[in-house]
Amino acid sequence: MAGSLTPPPNAPVEEVAQPPQDDGGFIDTLARTDPAKGFHDGRGRDAGDRISVYRNNVVVSLADAIANTFAATGRMVGEDFMKAAAIAFAKANKPRSPLMFLYGDTFADFLARLPGLADYPQVPEVARIEYARVASYHAKDAAPLAGET
Repeated sequence: MAGSLTPPPNAPVEEVAQPPQDDGGFIDTLARTDPAKGFHDGRGRDAGDRISVYRNNVVVSLADAIANTFAATGRMVGEDFMKAAAIAFAKANKPRSPLMFLYGDTFADFLARLPGLADYPQVPEVARIEYARVASYHAKDAAPLAGET
């Protein structure tokens, strides 16, 4: 089916879906913090305020994805710290793939650079373990080992 995001069986992740090459600057606008300018609705009215609302929704959704993926890490640092860290990460790191289970692959490194966690090196390590669990869950199955005869 044309336009489907359902990958063929055993398709490499890189081949599943790619963002459009020319989106008129929309994706870059979502990553910025300045007022959105130059966007208009179908009637020619300024859509900057609506873009700002959408931008906020994207950040909140990405932060929620991080919090869900790194639940044990969140329990270690507390809900408020995790929420702030997830939002900061989401603002600084847009997804590189439309497959949301891949988002957060650098979150542990992000945590390791936070001054507030300098005395807690176990926190980024737990985040690495959590992401490894997600990556292994979604990894292609290996061929079974041949048994000895």
